[in-house]
Amino acid sequence: MHKILVVTATLGKRATLSRTITSVKTIGGESVDHIVIAPESQCSKLSQEYKGLTVVSEPNDTRGIFGVLNHVLKKYAGKYEYMTFINDDDFWLPNYRMLLDYVLRDDAVDVVYGRVKYFDEESKIIGEQTCSPYYKGFKNLLKRNIVLMTQQAMVFKSSMFMELDGFNEHYRLIADTDLWCRAIEMNYSFHYVDRACAGYTIQHDQLSSDKEAQQMEHLRMLNQIGNFNQLACIKDEIVFRLINFRRYLLRFLKSGKLVSPSHNSN
Repeated sequence: MHKILVVTATLGKRATLSRTITSVKTIGGESVDHIVIAPESQCSKLSQEYKGLTVVSEPNDTRGIFGVLNHVLKKYAGKYEYMTFINDDDFWLPNYRMLLDYVLRDDAVDVVYGRVKYFDEESKIIGEQTCSPYYKGFKNLLKRNIVLMTQQAMVFKSSMFMELDGFNEHYRLIADTDLWCRAIEMNYSFHYVDRACAGYTIQHDQLSSDKEAQQMEHLRMLNQIGNFNQLACIKDEIVFRLINFRRYLLRFLKSGKLVSPSHNSN
């Protein structure tokens, strides 16, 4: 039995799905099982197009992408020690192998994460994520509008996912961020691999509409967390900025901007 489950939820219509599947197969090899979940109308076509790939039909009553992911991850959680998921327009980079090898070697850690590179829709690199090993400051950084980690470069324990009851489906866009925040608050262990491990595709036509909704959901989540120590938030931000000074400098030299090309990371 393979140790790591990889799930991709898709509508089955994006050409980039092929790149996603190829990257998982090439880099994951025999260490992973990849399951694609799609609307029933697309399953036959996908099974024919990607021979040997496990394609399952999403239930009709699921709500949004995180409802679909909850369904399949919970269904298969008992068969795999570790899991992850990758969007149908994102893909693994060779360094993702370091995440897989880490959990295959050391199953004491609950989450292992790396960084992502940002790509445009023509597969050109347009930036690199800022990140940090100091994951305990995750919620404080959120308060300062900084998202420390993203799911494209992350592997997590199935048992943790189930103990936290998966994604909170009341969030349409940030249920994964909410899950990592809850995991850290519950003292699950995280390990940082300081490498760009995945490609994150920026869909420019979605940024304006998604950004406002995402900010609203972040605000709602932060309000539910409660009071923050403002000095601790400022300290965690300063440490984060100093750690990522080189990346900010390279970003400025390349684009003339300090702001991340992503709408959910600094």
